[in-house]
Amino acid sequence: MKRVILFSLFLFLGTLVSCGSDRSQILYGGMLAETKVKKLQKEKTTSVEVIRMLGKPQNITSQENGFIYFYKDLNLRALWLRFNEDGILIEQKGP
Repeated sequence: MKRVILFSLFLFLGTLVSCGSDRSQILYGGMLAETKVKKLQKEKTTSVEVIRMLGKPQNITSQENGFIYFYKDLNLRALWLRFNEDGILIEQKGP
């Protein structure tokens, strides 16, 4: 019986810890914070500014002429941000 209680407590605490990830910076109630996303400006916003505004991306993909940041909220809405080799935002897809 004690093992079941300890296992349940461990599982509950693990769930709480995983909810406190860096993604919470861009999420509000499980949604992408559209007010922050709307502040992004093509040819002006840098990758450093994006991380400051939205938090760490869930995925970073390198490309020949730059890289892509990928974000996703709990409703599976996705945001792709493509940067040139200088780290300047050149394309945005998503909310």
